Amino acid sequence: STTIVATDANSTPLMFSTNDATVSGFTLTHNYTNAELTAWNFNNNGVTFGQLTSGNTLENSIVTLSRNGIYLNNSHDNVIANNTITNNRTGINMTNDLQGTQITGNTISDNWTEGLVTYDSGIAINYSTITVTGNTFDQNWYEEVTVKDTTISSGALDDTDNTFTVS
Repeated sequence: STTIVATDANSTPLMFSTNDATVSGFTLTHNYTNAELTAWNFNNNGVTFGQLTSGNTLENSIVTLSRNGIYLNNSHDNVIANNTITNNRTGINMTNDLQGTQITGNTISDNWTEGLVTYDSGIAINYSTITVTGNTFDQNWYEEVTVKDTTISSGALDDTDNTFTVS
């Protein structure tokens, strides 16, 4: 029942900067000023899995009111499980080498652009090592799941057994 609120539009409430840590049961959010909302020029995350970290878990938490609810970049063997990721610009944004990432049992809803987006940004992704399964994607504005810019990546993303609902 603990809420962590970033009070600066460019800060991140939770950053994994170590290996093998677990965070469970928090609400991670931002408290924007009217001027920040008017400018809308911030680039924040609710949760960041730091580059070159591995084995971290975010579970049973709520991530809301961020540019990217959850951001992973060059981070391995992480687990995102049983969270509610809602009312962000993008629910989950993943780029570059993400080997062993597991995204399971989450509700990813009402995000303003994508529910989940993944792309390579100069570093290849082996999609066959990533699992996106057992999630509910609901009412994300543009698309529920997007894989883009994969010119140097390989493999197929395992996105089986998810629920996709739209009205």
